[in-house]
Amino acid sequence: MNGIVEWLLGIKPGELAGADWDLGLIANYNQYVKLAMIVGFAALVYLTVRSYRREGDAPSRVKGILAAVRIVIILLVFLVLFKPTIVLHLRRTRYSSVAVVIDDSLSMSFTDRYGAQTVAEAQKSMAEFMGVSPDELKDLKRTDIVRTALTRADSVIARLAKDHPLEFYRFPADGAGQDKYVQLLGKIGQRPQEAEKPSPEARPADLSVLLNALAAAGSQTNLPLALRDTIRSLRGRRVAGVVLLSDGRMTRQDSGGGPDSFRDYARRRGVPVYTVLVGDWTEPKNLTVTALQAPREVRRGGEVEFVATLTHRKLDGKNVVVVLQRHKADETKWSDADAEETIVLAEHPVGAVDDGSVEPQTVTLKARPDELGEFVYRAYVQPLPGEQNDEDNAAEALVKVSDDKIKMLLISGDAGKEFQFLRNFFHRQAEMYLLSVWQQNADVDVNQMASTGMKLTRLPRDLSELIGVPGEKTKPGYDVVVLYDPEPTDKGFDDKFVELLNEFVRKHRGGLCFIASN
Repeated sequence: MNGIVEWLLGIKPGELAGADWDLGLIANYNQYVKLAMIVGFAALVYLTVRSYRREGDAPSRVKGILAAVRIVIILLVFLVLFKPTIVLHLRRTRYSSVAVVIDDSLSMSFTDRYGAQTVAEAQKSMAEFMGVSPDELKDLKRTDIVRTALTRADSVIARLAKDHPLEFYRFPADGAGQDKYVQLLGKIGQRPQEAEKPSPEARPADLSVLLNALAAAGSQTNLPLALRDTIRSLRGRRVAGVVLLSDGRMTRQDSGGGPDSFRDYARRRGVPVYTVLVGDWTEPKNLTVTALQAPREVRRGGEVEFVATLTHRKLDGKNVVVVLQRHKADETKWSDADAEETIVLAEHPVGAVDDGSVEPQTVTLKARPDELGEFVYRAYVQPLPGEQNDEDNAAEALVKVSDDKIKMLLISGDAGKEFQFLRNFFHRQAEMYLLSVWQQNADVDVNQMASTGMKLTRLPRDLSELIGVPGEKTKPGYDVVVLYDPEPTDKGFDDKFVELLNEFVRKHRGGLCFIASN
């Protein structure tokens, strides 16, 4: 019979193997039309039979044959009106993909303390799941938890891989040339589109290789943007769902909309989203010393200002003591630098989005270095009770303490009061400054004021006179040039000297101060 159907449909022999077929009527008439057509068919059959029964001269056999032929023709006409069709039932197996999206931002490298607020039963269950003792949970990074959860032989991923191809993504896709927020790590469990009894192809070793690419070093976290980009990457395919693994810490909310907009986006496309929270679910508290600003080089005995920048989460109004410590560059033991300040941590602004963080605040620490050498200074805050991470409670700065005096060249167009004040101020502080003065309108016979060995007979005309030559006392060079309303002069303050200043600043990091006139 299959051969007859193949001949009627004009298909190649054997193409119907494994397929079912039957006959059907596909005319899309409403019920009243169908009823009228059945009544009409019955009426025509009745009239045909009635007409041939009245034919008295013809034999009954002949009348029966002729009536049957007419009834068959009427039946064929009505069958054509009902559109008879051969219906083929072809079965093909199609697999829907599951996307696993993994947070690979810097916060996934953190460990969790799982403190007293965490339920003891939950800690025990988590420890058994990870194969460690409850005390060892605090040493596990969040990314390690993700790797273990996904590669266990009895994991949900292993069960999903039996029925679905799995695609693994990470975010953010930091790096040059990235035009998407998510990056495909790889696929496992891929199968042909047609298979009667597919066998799972996912192997834990394959997944372990994929997850080794996780570095937990991303610079930001935007969950709506990550999920939106993932769904766009799966466009045109059957998607059973998206599984998101993250610690849930949002650090960026632009370019992806809020959670509500994403939920609407996923709902319109019929994609279910399942979220898995990684790490301790108790609300984190943390203080961070983000930076310590200090001069690169200072003088021994002089007062130095160190500016520390702090920020925090959920520690509003707490009093903390910021201590300045130091050690020599070639040592590691910290000692107090006799400077500390107590500050009150800022409170979260009323009406602002409550993400737990506040604007950074600064504190100034003053110290007087009394020892020569290179030192590492740090601003440090003792860890607070319940703090999530105590490794970011300090920030460092490298400072050189020396007795070298600042060599200064002061150039002025005239002998105004401001110029005289600056000249006398720097000249009197011989322990701090070595001064060369050049008053442009002074008479040639007038001695220009200068520190010992720093007297000038003209302005520098080559770079070595401006930056100095090591070991040559006649060319000590300068650290700073101060221009007080200078006047252009031939073979003095001219184009050549300006070019020397340009090179002095740009290439040799010299200091330059320009004071305009009234």
